[in-house]
Amino acid sequence: MIGQQQCCFVLEKNVTKRREIAAVARNLGLMIVYHQCAFTSEQNDFEPDLVVFGHDVDVPQGSVGVGSVELLIRESQAPVLCPPEYKDVLLEHFDNVQVYAQDCLLEEMSRALLEGHIKRRLLRNDLVKAVTGIKSCEQAEFHFKTLEEAQALALLLATLAPEKKLLRLGLSELFINAVEHGNLGISGGQKQALKRKGRWLEEIETRLSQKGYADKYVRLRFSRDDKEIHLSLLDEGKGFDWREMLGLTLKQKGAEIAGRGILIAKKSGLNTLEYLGSGNELTCSFSLGG
Repeated sequence: MIGQQQCCFVLEKNVTKRREIAAVARNLGLMIVYHQCAFTSEQNDFEPDLVVFGHDVDVPQGSVGVGSVELLIRESQAPVLCPPEYKDVLLEHFDNVQVYAQDCLLEEMSRALLEGHIKRRLLRNDLVKAVTGIKSCEQAEFHFKTLEEAQALALLLATLAPEKKLLRLGLSELFINAVEHGNLGISGGQKQALKRKGRWLEEIETRLSQKGYADKYVRLRFSRDDKEIHLSLLDEGKGFDWREMLGLTLKQKGAEIAGRGILIAKKSGLNTLEYLGSGNELTCSFSLGG
């Protein structure tokens, strides 16, 4: 069903349980990458399409740094499957977290979640292919409204930078925030409630088709000089208290839930990041690659 390029992150220290999860992933045709913790900086060149936590995993409580494994999971928007004991802490870090109450349900749930994710990923990649010639543009303006379009633009723009993967993650966080918190008006508290119910993506799709939301777009203006790319991002939302949020992210306190995306963006290789006015507009820049 799934080609060899699709990947499953398996997080489990117990060897026997790890093999059981791996067997489920192989039944779905997935390549397997093992990790012991989602918040470390383990070297990894693969992007997950599914993430499965077992029962024996290093999942720290409280504030933790932003590791490369977490970054990959967040940017890919891959569904995360976990047992009930890890649900609350993982919801502080990831958007699409689903719980399997019994191990026997793992394969059925994995199959359904994977199919939806692959469709979204293929759509994103098709959007990237549709926008060509970015490397030769001096100025451009884009309009986007969906998560897939936001991710496609982040992927496209990151090809211009030396640290492509890290910048892609940061831009994706900013662009997705503009869609869900800006245009779709989903507050941080509402998002957490939706995530706990496993309805975050469903609510995104619902609002994208509703009157009052369906005609809203995020505008992205792009320009370059000899050394840098300059971006201006404007959504149609009411904005937010960005001064307070930036203060939280600078202290790395309270950032796990509401401001972790901004924290990630600030560490992604951007030279500048500045919010303007009410917070529905921002400018940022990054260095051109060689």
